Amino acid sequence: MPDHGSSKNMKFTMPSVTELLYAIIEKHKSGKPVYMVGFSLGAQVIVEYLSLNPNHIDKAVIISGHMIQMKTRRKVSKHIAFIGNKLVKFDCFLKKQAKSLYIDEDYYDTFCENAKSISKKALNRIINENARFEMPESFEDVKTKCLLLYGENECKTMIESAKLLKKTAKNIEGFYISNVGHGISLAKPDLFNRIVKSFFNEEKYPENIKLI
Repeated sequence: MPDHGSSKNMKFTMPSVTELLYAIIEKHKSGKPVYMVGFSLGAQVIVEYLSLNPNHIDKAVIISGHMIQMKTRRKVSKHIAFIGNKLVKFDCFLKKQAKSLYIDEDYYDTFCENAKSISKKALNRIINENARFEMPESFEDVKTKCLLLYGENECKTMIESAKLLKKTAKNIEGFYISNVGHGISLAKPDLFNRIVKSFFNEEKYPENIKLI
């Protein structure tokens, strides 16, 4: 992802990342099935990509993507980026953030390294793109088969986002994962992998998961 990790020298914007994904897929698909899996900001990227290319990939897993524009957050994105850039210097803040995202000790050092490497300008770009995003109207034309996964304990607007996606596209199904907030794949990795595998292989889903 541009502005993240080893791709931090590339600037993140929604148009640029969707164009980049299209080019990568065109170069490597060679008649093979193409699947996308995206969490949070990555989920927004998938929704944008599918809205522009409604039948270009075979399946997509959209995990905890916010689909309602956050106007207030966008207005103060520079201030959030300034404060966030300062706070990442403190271990207590990073530990709290890691806990909220279900990042355990095995990944904590990598998480800290990546968080500290994001510049103030890059963080402002990411926050602004995330806050301004809303589900495109053309998402209703998407032909790709999609799976939605959201934590049952996520914020109100995230739950509303799940419902909005579910009612908009025809070829879509989704589940809430119980006792989880924002970070399904790390909070319950075994269950997450089983659900995604079932979706890709068109097998029966695990029991006791709640439909969106």
